[in-house]
Amino acid sequence: MKKALFVISVPGQVPELRALAIELKKREEYLPYFYFNRALPTADVLADFTAHGIPTFAWNKRLVPWGFPDQLGQAREKSPVITDANRIGFFTPIKAYLRRFLGALFYLPRLRWRIKLERNFLHREKFSQLILAEDSFDYHTPTLIRLGRELNLPTVIFPYTLADAQEFAEGAYVCKNFLWKPQYFFISVLFPKWVRFHRARRVVKSSAHLILANEYLGTSPPNPWVMNSGRADRIAVESPYMFDYYRNAGISESQLSLTGFASLDRLAEELERRDARKKELYEIHGFDPALPLMLCSVLPTQAPRRFLDPQFRDYEDFLEKYAVILRSWSGMNVLFKFHPRVKPEDYSALCARLNLQVTPDETTSLIPACDVFIASVSATIRWALLCGKPVINFDAYGYRYKDFKDAPGLLVAETLPELEFQLEKILDPERRASLKEELAPKKSYWGVADGKSVDRILELFKELETTPAAQSQNN
Repeated sequence: MKKALFVISVPGQVPELRALAIELKKREEYLPYFYFNRALPTADVLADFTAHGIPTFAWNKRLVPWGFPDQLGQAREKSPVITDANRIGFFTPIKAYLRRFLGALFYLPRLRWRIKLERNFLHREKFSQLILAEDSFDYHTPTLIRLGRELNLPTVIFPYTLADAQEFAEGAYVCKNFLWKPQYFFISVLFPKWVRFHRARRVVKSSAHLILANEYLGTSPPNPWVMNSGRADRIAVESPYMFDYYRNAGISESQLSLTGFASLDRLAEELERRDARKKELYEIHGFDPALPLMLCSVLPTQAPRRFLDPQFRDYEDFLEKYAVILRSWSGMNVLFKFHPRVKPEDYSALCARLNLQVTPDETTSLIPACDVFIASVSATIRWALLCGKPVINFDAYGYRYKDFKDAPGLLVAETLPELEFQLEKILDPERRASLKEELAPKKSYWGVADGKSVDRILELFKELETTPAAQSQNN
């Protein structure tokens, strides 16, 4: 059986790539391997992969097989615990500066050493496909893609989220660390593509040492402000909407393939059994069968960015007031789904106190069964639109991204009063039916849910593997 290497850089990338990996293994087409090249796998993710017989590797100062619980424990014990006691001290800022300075100074040698180990790993295992969820120099993926090209290993990206230049610029602006400073002068002169104007300020895409290292190695993307604008062989997209999204961002059409995603095949299955699934959810959570179901996807904290509504003092205060507002509407059953980045300990006490109904299930298994979907500038909105569900986009941080601007069937709120106003509208059965009618003609634009996405993905893999370069690697 051929082998495929799936690269995970952040936890949010796991669900989409996991769904594809399990399907490929089930069909006995590829044996999936997972490489956590930045964040260590959590215990539950590791247990899940072990149960499915998926080998796992991780970068923890070196590239090693990862499959023993004690390794996770040791890794966590080595992480320093910052407390109020050790946070205060005269030399603390000096030590922090020296750590950053020395880290930047020795970044390139460490990166070259890492590339050497990753090259040996790829050459030894002889993978047939290199699969990513995102190409970002912050995650060291451009060097992996370059190694793939050296070894004639096809690279395919399955974008797990959407982010345009405005989103990256806003992140740099809010972070403050990437506002233009004198040390960026030579970068802005020699490599101006890394600098852009946003809100009348110049912002820089990343740290100086990262930029210089990528330029030196020749792995910098043509446009650092466009996600996945690097040198992957192909970007697999899930919908005509995503195809247009990347094409309008400047990605060549020849680099895009409209395949759909494995998660959409799951979504298609759930659409077929949505009534049975809805009944299951009502029984599990004790919902009133006479009332419709509202699924609320809760965003993680966006600190240091502040909320647009001054009523929210901090993220914890936001969670409580947001939950209270939704629970106060008696015309809906409300089910909460927290973002993977939100830790259970951050919301378990609140949910117990307010008697909130929370689900750990995958979003793709929940959206088809709901009647209304609420999210906050989330890429999951596209799945709700595909399923024909009216959506409230609660843009609590005031990002005002254009991803779903003017999308039919979608209402927008930025403050609590606006959210209450939109809830009142969407809870009206006639208004909700009207939104669904608006959305119906455009549903297919948001995704390919015919149950054949994995078939098209396998066809794409075969196409890439039949190129002369890929054949030489496999031989």
